[in-house]
Amino acid sequence: MERVHFYQEQMLPELKELEERGIFSQYVQYEITLEALRKKRAARLNNTDNKSSLADYCIVRRQFFILERAVRKFKNDVSLWVQYIELARSNNARSLVGKLCSRALSLHPTSPSLYIIAASHELDSSLSPTGARALLQRGLRINPESIELWTEYIRMELGYCEGLRRRWKTLGIDPKTQNEEGQAIDAIISGAIVKAAISSATESLPTLALLGSLQALLLTYPTELRTKLIEHLHSEFATQNTGSGPSGEDFRCGAVFLRAIVDIQRAAAFPKKATPFCQEEQTGEFVKRMQKASEVLSSTGRTDLRVAELYARWVAAWVAV
Repeated sequence: MERVHFYQEQMLPELKELEERGIFSQYVQYEITLEALRKKRAARLNNTDNKSSLADYCIVRRQFFILERAVRKFKNDVSLWVQYIELARSNNARSLVGKLCSRALSLHPTSPSLYIIAASHELDSSLSPTGARALLQRGLRINPESIELWTEYIRMELGYCEGLRRRWKTLGIDPKTQNEEGQAIDAIISGAIVKAAISSATESLPTLALLGSLQALLLTYPTELRTKLIEHLHSEFATQNTGSGPSGEDFRCGAVFLRAIVDIQRAAAFPKKATPFCQEEQTGEFVKRMQKASEVLSSTGRTDLRVAELYARWVAAWVAV
């Protein structure tokens, strides 16, 4: 045993140099790739023996062991925690995911991504909208300026509302004919909670970035409440007092711009690369929407130079593609 320790100590300088070069940083990825290869070969061999054995989980157990040591040594590395949690989720280790989320959040209460992952686990694995809501609200109390958290919170409330609405529609239940509880559910189905969440978001963080993020969410989410919620979003932002300075003026002009192009999902932003419109969008209705947006922005731009500048940038960007 002493000889083994002696040879291990002789390897320390070499191992330290390999660590400095970053070669050992891919250790976990190697094990993950190895497990994926094992699964592919097992599927190709088509083994009819369905009994689980040591070989079925030994590599995964080693992956967990490596990441457990890593997060204990490097507690401040959020990416390691996220990698550990995602690995546990991919292997259906639900109880481990819950424990890891609790540990990670206790160490990193200001990390929005960890709250989103934990809420997703509560919603998908535990089927608990209440738990997911509590986690996201806790994250927003600590990180009130996180656009990502506000967007995911409203997405969660919108998903809950849509799920409830579709269930009652499938069952053929009319909430208006029910008792007080049914009327409360009717209010939820009508989007009352989502509207309240949007109002809280706009009051806490009245910025163009949040407006653009929420508008993109509502434009792409499959819901019958889209038009009402977008109107509520713009009306809430219109009532915000952003001041009379340059930043307040920029916010107002940006809100005007986003509202004008609200019916054009694909063109609701400045394109970063040349990607032409798909065939489905090259229709008469799409052309009419583009024409309407151009007319509104052109008319507003005649009296407002900043809106005109945004309009010119928008047109130039889309002409380029």
